[in-house]
Amino acid sequence: MMRKYILFFLLLFSLGSFIFGEGMVISSLPEGVYSSDQIVRLESSLQEGDLEYRFEESVKSTSLSYSLPLFLSALPGEEKTFTIHTYIRKNTAEAEEDKTFVYTIDKKPPRAPEIYPGTGVYSSDTEVSFRADADSEIMYSINSPVGKDGRVYKGKPLLLGKSDEIKKEYTIYAYSRDKAGNISPVIQSVIGFADISQEQEESLKVISPVPGNFSNPQYLLIENLNFEWIRYSLDGTDPSYSGMEYTGPVEIDKRGPVTVRISGKPADSKKIFTHKVSYTVTPVSNIKSNSENGIFDKTVILNLESDSPIYMNFADRTPTKEDALYESSLILSPVPGMRKITILRFLSYSEITSRTNEHRYVYILDDRTPYKPIISVDGKNSNEQPPQITLTGPPGAEIRYTLDGSEPDPKSALYTAPFSLGDHSSVQAKSFYPNGRQSGVSAEYFTFSSEKASPPTVQVLSESEISTEIILSINHPRDTKLVYELSYDGKEPPQPSGKSSVCPDLLTCRVPYGMEQTYWFKFAYLDSKGMLSEATEMRTTLDRCPPAAPKVGYDLGILKIAGEGNIYYTITDDNSIPPLPDKNDTRYTRPVYLLGEKDSLTTYTVYAVAIDDRGNVSSTTGPVFFHFDRRIPRVPEIASIDDGDIINSGQVEITFLEKEPNVDIYYTFSIDGSEPPVPSKDSELFNEKLLFTAMDN
Repeated sequence: MMRKYILFFLLLFSLGSFIFGEGMVISSLPEGVYSSDQIVRLESSLQEGDLEYRFEESVKSTSLSYSLPLFLSALPGEEKTFTIHTYIRKNTAEAEEDKTFVYTIDKKPPRAPEIYPGTGVYSSDTEVSFRADADSEIMYSINSPVGKDGRVYKGKPLLLGKSDEIKKEYTIYAYSRDKAGNISPVIQSVIGFADISQEQEESLKVISPVPGNFSNPQYLLIENLNFEWIRYSLDGTDPSYSGMEYTGPVEIDKRGPVTVRISGKPADSKKIFTHKVSYTVTPVSNIKSNSENGIFDKTVILNLESDSPIYMNFADRTPTKEDALYESSLILSPVPGMRKITILRFLSYSEITSRTNEHRYVYILDDRTPYKPIISVDGKNSNEQPPQITLTGPPGAEIRYTLDGSEPDPKSALYTAPFSLGDHSSVQAKSFYPNGRQSGVSAEYFTFSSEKASPPTVQVLSESEISTEIILSINHPRDTKLVYELSYDGKEPPQPSGKSSVCPDLLTCRVPYGMEQTYWFKFAYLDSKGMLSEATEMRTTLDRCPPAAPKVGYDLGILKIAGEGNIYYTITDDNSIPPLPDKNDTRYTRPVYLLGEKDSLTTYTVYAVAIDDRGNVSSTTGPVFFHFDRRIPRVPEIASIDDGDIINSGQVEITFLEKEPNVDIYYTFSIDGSEPPVPSKDSELFNEKLLFTAMDN
C-alpha cells in the first residue's frame, strides 16, 4: 500500500513540473500556434519580487513591470510570432531572467491541395493522390461535400475502381488544414470511368518499345498529334501526375527488366489514354554493329559482323532462319522531303539456336524542313489589354519564340500554350524538327497600351490618441481584390503578387502593451485577369512601450525630476496626499524651488509621471515626501541649577526644561573659571543629562 502512495506522489510531482515548467513565472496560455487573437496573463509564483517582461520582436528592448494582460493579434492573412521574455526583480537588485514564452498567431490560410490525376475519364482503375504544403494535413471526402468530419489523407494513394456500369463518376473534395487550424479553399476533381474501344485504346500510338528480350537499349517513340500532354514513368508509378514529360523520341538507358507506363490526354477531351509495355535488356551478343537508335536526315550505312550467319528483317518481329541473311552493308536513305520510320531486328544463327536476346533498332529517317510558324493574334491593336498570341507549326515540330526582337534558336522559349504579350511589342518564332532542321523566322509587331490601374489609396480612418491601434481604410474597385505584403522594423516587403494575402477594406493594426513595431505595407489591386496595379507603400509605427518612471529628488530646497518624454507632477505642502498626475497637471520643465514657510516645518508630498510623444504613460513615482524646516530653535532652560550657584555636594546633575523635538543641543564648559567658547555643531552633543563630579579638597 505504501508503495502505491509513493508512486502516485512522484507521478503528480512530475506532472506539475511539466505543466508549470522550471521557472517562477506561469502563463495562462500554453505555448503554440493559434489561428485567432489570444490573451496572455502572466503570474509569478514568488511572494516577493516584481514580475517584468519584454517582447523580443519589439524595437525597444527594455523590460517593464507586468500590470495588464497581453493581447496578441495578427492581421488577416498574416503569420506573426511573439516571444515574451520574463524577469523577476527582487528589491532593487538587477532583474533575473526567468522563462521565455513563444506564441504564433497564424491567420494565413494554407495553399489548397492538388489532386492527381485531375478531372478526366479513365479506362481502367486509377490511383488518386494529394499534394499540399509539408506542414499541412489534407482532409478529403468522396461523393459528398467535405466538412470537419472529412477523412485525413495519410499519404497512401486511393484506388478508384471501374464499376460494372457503363459509366461511373467519383467526385473528390479536399482542403488543406495547417497546424493553427486555418483551412484552404475546397477543391474538387471528377474522376470518371468509361469503356474505351480497341480503336480508341490504340489512338495512343506507341511505336517503341515493344515486349521482348533485347541486347540493346530500346527507343521510346510515340506517334501522337494534338495531345495536351503525354507522360511516361519507369518506376512503376502512375505517370499521369508524377511521370516525365514526353517531348520527342528518347533512348531508355536502362538494363534488366524494364516496364514503361504511358499516359496521354488529348487536347479536346477529358479522356486519359494509358499504355504499358514490359521488356528485358541483357547486353550480351556475338554481333559487332555500328547501329544506334536515332533521328537521321542523311543516309545511314549499317555494318554488322559475326562468326555465324546473321538473319534480319524490317517487319518488327523476332528474326528466324526464314528471314533475309545479312551479306553486306545496309544503306538506309531518307525519302526527299519526307519522314520514314524503319525498325531493324537481327540475330546470328548461334543466337537463334540458343534463344539469345535479339537486336532491335529504330531509325527515323527525316528529310523534312519545317515551315515557318503561323502567328495568330487576338486583339492586335487593343488600347487596353495586350494581345493574346497563338503559334501554329508543322506537326511534330517544336516552336521556339522570342519577345525581345532577337532571332529564336533551339534554346529560346518553347511554345506550349497561348500567352499574353505583356509589355512587349513584338514576337518572333521558328519551327524546329527533331532532325535538327529549322524553319525561317515569323514575326509580328504590335501597338497597345499596357497602362496599369492606379495604385490603391490608403486612408488612416482612426488613430487612437495613445497609439493602441491604427485603422486603415482601402477601398478597391469592383471585380478586383486588394492584396498586400507586410514586413516589420525596416525590412522592405516584396512586391504584391497573385499569391499575396487578401486584405479587407478595413485593416486594424494592434500591438500588445510593451511592444513597439513599425509596419511597412505594400498594397496593390489584383483584377480578374490577374493584372496587378502599381503598389502603394505605407509605413506606420505603433508604440505601446511606456517610458520609465521618472526619478524625483530634493536637495537644499530644490525639487529635481528626471525622466523620458514629458513629465507632469502634483504636489501638496499641507501633509495631504496630492491627486495622481496626468497631462492636464503641471509640466516639469526646470528645477522647482521649495523653500517652505518662515518659522515653520513644511512637508512636501510629490507625485510624478512621464508621458511620451505617442501618449504612453509611465508608472507613477510617489508619493515622495520632503521636509524643509525654517524654524529657529530656542535655547532650552537649565532645570537643576541656576546661574552663579555654588554647589557644596560632590556631584551635580544638569538637565533642561521642555527640550523641543527634533532639536539637537551642543554645549561647552570650563573648570578654571574662564568663559567657555560659544557652542557649535563641532561641540559636544547633549544626550539626556550632564553629570559633573568635584575633586576632593
